Amino acid sequence: MQEPLRKIKSFGDRLKTTYGDTLIEQGRDYLERMQNAALRMQTLIEDLLTLSRFTTTQPFVSVNLIKIAQEVLFDLELYVQQTGGTVEIGELPTIEVNSLHMRQLLQNLIGNAFKFHRPQISPVIKIYSQFSTIKQITSLKILNFVKSS
Repeated sequence: MQEPLRKIKSFGDRLKTTYGDTLIEQGRDYLERMQNAALRMQTLIEDLLTLSRFTTTQPFVSVNLIKIAQEVLFDLELYVQQTGGTVEIGELPTIEVNSLHMRQLLQNLIGNAFKFHRPQISPVIKIYSQFSTIKQITSLKILNFVKSS
């Protein structure tokens, strides 16, 4: 599914680059609509692939969260460089979870912290854990797992 979509996007980009200035307004509108539809389709495909990964049953295994966080940071290295941000990884436990889900969670949280930081201010992202009692957890309105400032 992705390869035909890549071709549509590629030819749309070529068309815009080569003939974009010579198209009448209606042609530019059609081209823009086609490119926007291709982007929406790409998002739908990626979402379906993500869903298929999450719906397959994965056993809970012992996962070192520091290792997962470091792997995610390696994948997001471009965001770190582009934003001039820093990431501090504190003490994180080893827990029994679905490793794919935990990796996806950390990637989404850290990636969003980089994407949605204050303009002109380099983000500082602190990843840490703390032990809490059930009473403390139930009294929290928001659980701060990843904090961006």
